[in-house]
Amino acid sequence: MTGQLLYAVMGLTLSTQFDETSGFRAPCADTNLNQWSRWIKDSEDTVCDNAADLGAGTIKIYQYTIDARTIFGDLNDDIVDANRDFKVCDVEDQAKTYLGKVRASDGSCWHHVHIAEMDVFDLSGADLALYTVSGNMASIVGGMEIFESDIMNNFAVVGKFGDHVEIDTSLPSPLNDEGVQDAYKTLEYNPSNKPILMCGSPEEVASDPFYGDNGFDVILPENSGWRSMSKWELSGQKHTIWTHFALESEDQLRMKMAWSLSQIVSVGLPADARGTHDMEETEGWLAFYDMFVKNAYGNYRDLMREFSYSVIMANWLSFEDNRSLQYNIDNDGGDTYPDENFAREIMQLFSVGLFKLNMDGTIIYQENGNPEDTYSMDGIQSYARAWTGFVKRPERGGASPERGFQDQTLDPMTINIDTRDWFPKNDLANGFIGDKVARCADLPANHPLRQGATYQLLGAVGTPELQEDPEWWAINPDFLHLEIESTSPLYAKLCEVDTNGDCTLPAKVRLDTTLVYDDTAKTGAEYAVDTIRTVQMKVGSVAIWYEYIRQPCVEHSFYRDAKRVTKGQIKNQFIQESNMCANPVLEAATPMCSNAGWETEEEDGLIYCRYQGERMTYDSAVVICEANGMEQSYPWTVKQWKAGPCQSGISTRDFRSCANSSCDVKVKVEFGSGHIAIVHSPGPDRADLVNIESLVDPDTINFFATPWEGTYPSLSDCLSISSCYVHEEGYCICNTDATETVVYSSAGQVSSIDQLMSELYIGAVDPATFDANTYNDLGSCNIEGVTVHSKTSECASLSSDTIFVFEWNSKPFFLQNSKSMVSISNSGFQFRNPVQFISLSDPEARDAHYETEEVLDSLFYPSHPPFMAVRVIQRFGISNPSPGFVERVATAYKTGSFKQSVSGKYGDLGAMVAAIILDDESRSPVLDADQSHGHLREPLIKVLSFFRSLGLHYETPFNVPTLMGMEENIGQGSFDNPSVFSFFLPEFTPTGVVQSAGLIAPESQVLQGDNILFLLDAYFSTVKFGIAECHSMSSFGGWKHNYPFECPSTEGDSSLSPARLSYWPQSTASVDDIIDELDILLTSGRLQDRNRALIKSIVEPMMGDESKAIRSIETLLLSTPEYHSTNLPRNQDTVRQITGYYKAQGAVQGCSSPNDEGWG
Repeated sequence: MTGQLLYAVMGLTLSTQFDETSGFRAPCADTNLNQWSRWIKDSEDTVCDNAADLGAGTIKIYQYTIDARTIFGDLNDDIVDANRDFKVCDVEDQAKTYLGKVRASDGSCWHHVHIAEMDVFDLSGADLALYTVSGNMASIVGGMEIFESDIMNNFAVVGKFGDHVEIDTSLPSPLNDEGVQDAYKTLEYNPSNKPILMCGSPEEVASDPFYGDNGFDVILPENSGWRSMSKWELSGQKHTIWTHFALESEDQLRMKMAWSLSQIVSVGLPADARGTHDMEETEGWLAFYDMFVKNAYGNYRDLMREFSYSVIMANWLSFEDNRSLQYNIDNDGGDTYPDENFAREIMQLFSVGLFKLNMDGTIIYQENGNPEDTYSMDGIQSYARAWTGFVKRPERGGASPERGFQDQTLDPMTINIDTRDWFPKNDLANGFIGDKVARCADLPANHPLRQGATYQLLGAVGTPELQEDPEWWAINPDFLHLEIESTSPLYAKLCEVDTNGDCTLPAKVRLDTTLVYDDTAKTGAEYAVDTIRTVQMKVGSVAIWYEYIRQPCVEHSFYRDAKRVTKGQIKNQFIQESNMCANPVLEAATPMCSNAGWETEEEDGLIYCRYQGERMTYDSAVVICEANGMEQSYPWTVKQWKAGPCQSGISTRDFRSCANSSCDVKVKVEFGSGHIAIVHSPGPDRADLVNIESLVDPDTINFFATPWEGTYPSLSDCLSISSCYVHEEGYCICNTDATETVVYSSAGQVSSIDQLMSELYIGAVDPATFDANTYNDLGSCNIEGVTVHSKTSECASLSSDTIFVFEWNSKPFFLQNSKSMVSISNSGFQFRNPVQFISLSDPEARDAHYETEEVLDSLFYPSHPPFMAVRVIQRFGISNPSPGFVERVATAYKTGSFKQSVSGKYGDLGAMVAAIILDDESRSPVLDADQSHGHLREPLIKVLSFFRSLGLHYETPFNVPTLMGMEENIGQGSFDNPSVFSFFLPEFTPTGVVQSAGLIAPESQVLQGDNILFLLDAYFSTVKFGIAECHSMSSFGGWKHNYPFECPSTEGDSSLSPARLSYWPQSTASVDDIIDELDILLTSGRLQDRNRALIKSIVEPMMGDESKAIRSIETLLLSTPEYHSTNLPRNQDTVRQITGYYKAQGAVQGCSSPNDEGWG
């Protein structure tokens, strides 16, 4: 139909398959490269012989990977590209280039082929001498040599044979045919008939496959998929769009606030990315800036979450793929600590600042007269550990391709739990991240079925997204899955039928009440388990999966009655992998069951469960074993592939099992600082081996600060305490005792919410989650703003499980009336029991995300409102706000309330903006005469104001100025922040009278001589010639096209410029009329009489040429101090001494003066 030559290539020889980078030919070679191989289904082969003589391990790898690719949605179910995902083949297979045939789990036979076999190439324009054409077939005359040298290097791949591919009508494409497009528009393609759930990023608009992938550029076949535009032109696109909205948007206040936020949360292009293809990214940068636009009147906490998960921010402040100390020790063999860049800047620049502040913005001082620091080096190091594990999400469709790569800057990052730091982290209040969060041990029985439980739709594949299960678990038919019946109350909630009785399958389901299970429903599998990972439900004949997202909860790092948990194969009387401790009351491991007599006989261990990967408490493990006529044990052996119904076909490395053996949780103390580390001491195995996991062995260096009650043990103390010993590297390791006590015996001991916040650290589960009558509602007990729930019946008699419920800074709190302390055994030393979100024995990405949320909450610190108030007020025109002004704005931000702007939420940016612009200090004209009031106007804001005030007109609709390169020319530009400190420091003060007066003038930091001269010269050239794109003059140019215009030479002639000023005064009857109008437009009516008279004296003789007179008034007003600042200038009647004259003189050459007729 199209005249294009599309050919699928077949018959490629495997012996010549190679990787240009590695040189390896074998797909099983033990390298990071050769991970992928292509397999084609052979429906005719019923024997599927193992001709390549593959080992059992290799066959299993490719069975699972082929199964996974067919399930996970390759577009052609008969050709799959299987990724072994770093799994290691059997040694004898690692050099083989041909892997023969493998039978998949469904019985189908798959044949290993060349990685490009059945690829469809667009061979339009090929040298026909190299091919022999017969009908619709063509043979390559030169065989594999021509294929690899000519076809692979010079022709574009359209897809695999049988694929369904995207149509881009904006590109010269073999599929660009009306008939093809019409067919594709009506084709409904879902060959597997399985539900598909596709989610983009927040605010992302669905792609229109017939509109084209990129509205700004084209990818030409002759360029082999590379863009046709230069880096410079591509990098200008984001500047063009920003300028367009800054000039044309009707919501100018929102644009102003977004620009202000972008200077507080300052992001630019890393130095090592400049000049690379990263410059060309458009969509990702615009999506990042849209965070500020979207949240301009929203809540700063939401903005913090968005920029903290941004790939652009992670690249800028170097925390993408930031790895924990323990990961580096285990994998790189070094003790490299996490990068601290983002941890420092999010505190110093984005949230709380260097020093603690009063609500009026004044610094809090210590008794010794020094400012009180907001955070310490310990704080930086602790928060750095919280910013580990962040990685880009996998590539996906719908994002703009970037020179052959999918743009991964659009999607929020996710967290790799393997590289995340798992240990407790300190907050800014001498406590821990996770203080005041409910404890996992306190969750009630059947918590997945109770009020507040959350489920997330996975779709047709049951691999959880926030928990770590191997992909093949969900697709292996031999594995047990937790399936809920259609009569189950949980099924009804997840189904959520519509008026036709069909399941709507919401993307997220949160139980608003506890589900009611009658005796029949209680026989369901979901009711019998301690917790749920994923559930399967049948909708008709289709299996749908949901993931249970357990509520945020924390664990104490030290606990009593610990049990050993084992990870790995137990064989030949020793543990091949590792041991550690686990809290027996937590859902931490699977059971390990043996027949009676396992203590003395060589009994095998079997793993029983209700679904693959089930976790349960130790008591539940005992019950499971007893129900199967066995005992919870610690056996001699576990048969790897047949170790019970939950172990068929899976390595024991993928789970931990309980052992009927004790384990001691010890503390390791650093003498110089009192910092502690967690040490586990499990009992030995049958061969007297311990094999402690490295993160908790005695050599661990994962230290963190903890609040001691008084002092911590010294070296002499350590030597004298019977439960302690001195480690060979000079640390003290001691046994511990964890105890819990009541804090308030009576509500009369509590006077306020502030007291509860300062004295209670243990969070509680919402009382509404428990069965009715579990807790008594005692009302407020005379504590304002608090509701007390207790198992006792009187306010005068409270127990340790009493729960205080209240809201503080817009966040609900449930605090338990108890405290947990850790004592060094047989001594008087004790410290508060740390909490942590991430379990050391069962780490999950879910809990890392919860921890991140709490980290962000911790930055909503007492100093945060005044810190933000000062920063935003400065960007709205007042460099030196009064303390009263700061306090009024900070209060509006903290309470979420100002006049008509009321959300009632802490962090309300809309209330902050309203408080700033409606405050008397912003609106009173009399303050213009105060020399400390107002500010110097930002260069880029002045340029935009100039364009808008004087009516910049585009000669063609797409000729929008990029204002690119303005940071270098005038000191400020969109997407050009030079550093994390933005364009100027908020505390900057120039030397001279401003500094002497104790004032600051942040914008003056960019008032360098060359910037000033360029700005004025560009103003003057724009007034005279329009925005000319001429290399020999200063200009606000930078256009999408490649300089098609000549340089202008006649003042007033803008015909050679793509844009000009369209302003014309309403009255030209007199010079005064023109000056009055331009005074309003350019200097907000603040033009002083002396400058007015000077301008009039210069322009009045020119009134015979009105256009020239108007241009002269414009240029003269653009030179006045009233234009460049927002307060009234004071004339000193003295002549200034100009320094650096000769240097400045060189810079002035080529500049036009207001009265020049043309360009000289």
